[in-house]
Amino acid sequence: MKRRCFISFCICSILFSALLLFSCGRQTVPVVDFDYPQQIELFKGQSTFLLPTIYPSNAYNFRLTYSSSNDEIAEVNRQGHVTALEYGNVTITCTVTNADGSKIEKSCEVTINDGDMYKIEIDEDTLNFEYYEGQSFEMGDTRVYACYESGERVPLEEGQYELEVPNPLTVGAVLKITYQEFTDEIPLNVVEDYILRVELTSQPIKTQYYVGEQFDPSGITIESVWASGKREVIKNFTYDNTPFDYLDSYVTINYQSFSIVIPITVSAKYQVTDYSKLQEIIDSASDGDSIMIIGTHFNVNTVYIPASKNLFIYGQTGQSVSITPRAGSSAFVVTGQGEVTFANMTLTAQDETELIVLEDEDNIKINLESMTINNFQDDDMTTQEYILQKKY
Repeated sequence: MKRRCFISFCICSILFSALLLFSCGRQTVPVVDFDYPQQIELFKGQSTFLLPTIYPSNAYNFRLTYSSSNDEIAEVNRQGHVTALEYGNVTITCTVTNADGSKIEKSCEVTINDGDMYKIEIDEDTLNFEYYEGQSFEMGDTRVYACYESGERVPLEEGQYELEVPNPLTVGAVLKITYQEFTDEIPLNVVEDYILRVELTSQPIKTQYYVGEQFDPSGITIESVWASGKREVIKNFTYDNTPFDYLDSYVTINYQSFSIVIPITVSAKYQVTDYSKLQEIIDSASDGDSIMIIGTHFNVNTVYIPASKNLFIYGQTGQSVSITPRAGSSAFVVTGQGEVTFANMTLTAQDETELIVLEDEDNIKINLESMTINNFQDDDMTTQEYILQKKY
């Protein structure tokens, strides 16, 4: 029985050894050669497998290793996976090591760049938010990029490309950029310009006037300020050319729907505080002169006024001015032909004497403004009728 078991063991050992020898023969087919790319291009950030083609195809029991000449430019792992990290050139080496220790080594030159440029692109985010019709387009901070296959966007400098845009800008204007054979265009947001306000940029030479004078715009400069920021000098503004009244204190300049108020001072050519000198002033006054009487005057002599001088006589603005002639006397006697204006005074008679007497009622015009008359001859007569009575 023991002999039979021993014989069985020997037979199994022989069969196992034969099978092992047959199997080891298949695992030791060496690599004779392999194909490997000589050069490739990668984009920065791109990755790929660089794998050899082994000959013979049934080679077995060998080892593959990979190495990079510069791991900062491109790195490769144990499976032959290459990752491009930076621009430049690098060598990726593949080594085959057979079971008997023999080696075959081949290298691939890898160039890392951005590939080909395939378009240019205007960066809308850097465009001016809004343009106004009539403005001139300026690139300013607007950026134009060259776009590469790698996804890299390289800014182009002004002067490297051609720019087409209407100047001055119009509604519907399009910006077109050309670089080499590439173009990009984008519609601009151009809106109609409009005036925001008008400004007085230069004051009038003259701001002090006598009653009866007209406004002199000499020296005035008025500019329109537009939404686009442009400024234009306005020539066709308007203003009221009516002769100044003693109550006037400003002039309004108008342009379209805008207006500017310019302060002025209106005064009399002559100012009278000593009533006894009023007659002398009237005698020396010229046509259209103004005379302002200041204060209260009692028992004054009659003053004679030539109507031909067209004088404007009034009481101090903002003050109570009263004149009372002597008993039996008139305050004023108007002679000749012409026009006289009285304003802002109270005339008081001490009896039934007429206060303003016209020597030639038919050829004299009297204008009254804010006048008060006391002591009428006839209570049924109006102030105007009382003053304009003719002397008999």
